Amino acid sequence: MLILNPWLVKFGTVTLENVVAVTIDRSAEREVLEWGDEGPFATFADVPEQRVAAIVKQALTREETQSPRPGDTATLVIFTAPTAGDTGRQKLSAQGIVVAATIELRSTASGAAPGMTAIRTLKFALVSSNGAADPVTVSDAGAEV
Repeated sequence: MLILNPWLVKFGTVTLENVVAVTIDRSAEREVLEWGDEGPFATFADVPEQRVAAIVKQALTREETQSPRPGDTATLVIFTAPTAGDTGRQKLSAQGIVVAATIELRSTASGAAPGMTAIRTLKFALVSSNGAADPVTVSDAGAEV
């Protein structure tokens, strides 16, 4: 799942400013493959355990000293909107734990005023409330903020 320029991103009570993209990645943590006796190809496949992660990319425009830290746990909430209005707005929410918080400095050597751009990447492991429910809940946001 890819969300470009989300309208609002919050982690617990903290509003994450200048978020340029959020991705929700899903991968198999454990795969089960079985073969029969009639040929070389698998006859059964399953993914009984999955890993769900969210990656938040922020453009930092000023000094940042209070970044979420690995181990911090809260609800990650993302509001998306296809337009500036309330129509079509969605709210994604998931319980998450920060597993990485990094900042990359990039040179902006082109143009009249060369300098540096800072991009913060926050990676979250998303967890299910009971192990069976999808960790990510998507709902209609309407006018909610």
